[in-house]
Amino acid sequence: MRLWVPPLFAMMNYFEALLLHRYPEGELVTLCEMIFPRFDRGTPCNFTLPDIDYAVFINSTIIATAAVSFSFVFPILANSPKKKIILMVFTFFVSTIGCFGANWGVQIPYMLVLVASVIVSPRITGNTIILYNAEVVPQVL
Repeated sequence: MRLWVPPLFAMMNYFEALLLHRYPEGELVTLCEMIFPRFDRGTPCNFTLPDIDYAVFINSTIIATAAVSFSFVFPILANSPKKKIILMVFTFFVSTIGCFGANWGVQIPYMLVLVASVIVSPRITGNTIILYNAEVVPQVL
């Protein structure tokens, strides 16, 4: 998912610039339809893609910054085994909710938050598991 974020925002940018006017007003457009849009067979589709908006790169930078900063902050807060287990379960649920919500959060700010939660939460969980294993398994053999 982390490597798909810049192309995902680029696809959303192309969809809003080129294809959104083909959908009926007020229709809920999901992320799946943004990635694989419905085309009317009778209309020609010979347009060039617009330049990628700078917001695509800014959104990717925001997600990367959130991933790095939260990866350092959350394991510091989990200083007991009970807190580590609670943190792992919490980040699992946050990631699950983000995965399901990403399909219907079609506005760019909502997508940014949901995709960031999907990317950051497993990283936090992985770091917490490594910390938990470092306490349980002896390091000196």
